Amino acid sequence: MTLKLTPEQRVAIEAQSPGRPIQVEDEQTKRVYWLVSQEDVPSLWTDYLHHQVEAGLQAIAKGEIVDWNPEAMKERARQAARHDGASR
Repeated sequence: MTLKLTPEQRVAIEAQSPGRPIQVEDEQTKRVYWLVSQEDVPSLWTDYLHHQVEAGLQAIAKGEIVDWNPEAMKERARQAARHDGASR
């Protein structure tokens, strides 16, 4: 499904710096979405990955590491999924 821009969104896009997403809030649910041009998605994703890798490298440098434990990681993911499902 493709939605059409509202006049308010178009004005916001034109006023925003290129490559910067615009926050759009659903008034009913208060959830926030990002409005971003299709061309900017790859660079935003690359920036996000770079930031996450850098944070991981800094944590390793500080000694903030844990032993590899796939079962514990799966349990944390299950807990997060239950929490996310309950908050919706």
